[in-house]
Amino acid sequence: MKFLKYLALALVLSSPVSAYEVNDKIRITLVCLTEEAIMEIVEADAKSMEDFNRAAKMLSMTGVCLTIPRTVRAIVNKVLIDYTDWNGRVTQAMQVTLVHPDTCQLHPLKHYTLALLRKQTGI
Repeated sequence: MKFLKYLALALVLSSPVSAYEVNDKIRITLVCLTEEAIMEIVEADAKSMEDFNRAAKMLSMTGVCLTIPRTVRAIVNKVLIDYTDWNGRVTQAMQVTLVHPDTCQLHPLKHYTLALLRKQTGI
């Protein structure tokens, strides 16, 4: 009986879980204009840190993505994919709406970003 309890717990803990859900508030430092761009970064992030840095830099140079020095507030619109990054951390790619830092107004365009599986509260 104990074995079944531990097996059930292991299955629950090993199943992919969406840490972020629609309307969650998050802070981000990487923003992309297209879903294709963020998925290219996801593919690189799953391979190695060097591939991730190379893809983020290339897409930043072309103006498709932007790395922001300070965090920006955003609201999750849709979780695109859960994946494991190069360092073994579960990460999510998502579509977000940016929140203006001064006026708290929502930006009319949709953007795309990555977030580690870790919810933030009190934003």
